[in-house]
Amino acid sequence: MIKIAKELYEFALMRYEELFLLAGGESPVNSRDALEMAVMTRIVNEYEEQYFPAID
Repeated sequence: MIKIAKELYEFALMRYEELFLLAGGESPVNSRDALEMAVMTRIVNEYEEQYFPAID
């Protein structure tokens, strides 16, 4: 697992929201925006798993 910096996490959250709003919630699966959204989602998920782990 790669350690994600808080600044990168915050950027990924902001960028994901921008992309989501631009696409109106729908973006073709193979589009450049969809790929970028997938990367931003992964960054957010990795950070949250590190700093906010789920309690079983």
